[in-house]
Amino acid sequence: MTVTNIPTVDSSFLEITKTESRSTGAGFDKVLAQHLPQAGSFDDLFLNAGAKYNISPALLKAVASAESGFNPDEISSSGAVGLMQIMPETARQLGIDPRNPVQSIQGAASYLRTLLNQFDGNTTLAIAAYNAGPGAVTRYNGIPPFKETQDYVVHVAGLMKQYSSSSAGPEAEGVSYAPENAGSPAISGSSAGALADLLLIWTETGRINALSTLGSDDPAGASTTEAEDVL
Repeated sequence: MTVTNIPTVDSSFLEITKTESRSTGAGFDKVLAQHLPQAGSFDDLFLNAGAKYNISPALLKAVASAESGFNPDEISSSGAVGLMQIMPETARQLGIDPRNPVQSIQGAASYLRTLLNQFDGNTTLAIAAYNAGPGAVTRYNGIPPFKETQDYVVHVAGLMKQYSSSSAGPEAEGVSYAPENAGSPAISGSSAGALADLLLIWTETGRINALSTLGSDDPAGASTTEAEDVL
């Protein structure tokens, strides 16, 4: 299931949730996660995580759509859990509960920021690494020759373009997300759309042939089982 038009959670909802968390003594993220189904949106969570980790919310939303179809209860056959499909070991390293949508989005944003820093701000490689693992991207000096990963990059790029052009609020206005110690230049909503266009152009003009420039000795149709189960 792919959700393409989700209304945002308004500020009054967040204030009510904060009040309830204080009155019950429960953590804000826990109370918020309990109420998210009735709010019907994760958009504010993508915006908040994007601002914190200097990542386009459109990228986070695209990953959530591709990974779980916005289902926080999703569990894959490989054991990946939650909205952003994080593996249990990765969740432990990040110190999060992947079943909690708030923590799942924050954890994925933190991990994507790490990947972006590792690959010098290259969003294409960060997306590939989210799927195949950073070791595979490093080993092949680019997008690994796994059909699953190649398709994943195409899919996420298309979703990024869609969400960048259709989103309302700060990102649609081109506001940059640049917290302190971000590690790389800020990404605006308009930049995310342009990046998605470039990714789609790359895939449409010969993604298989491009692998020959990435230092890969394996055929383009290599088995997806070589991809690392990182997330």
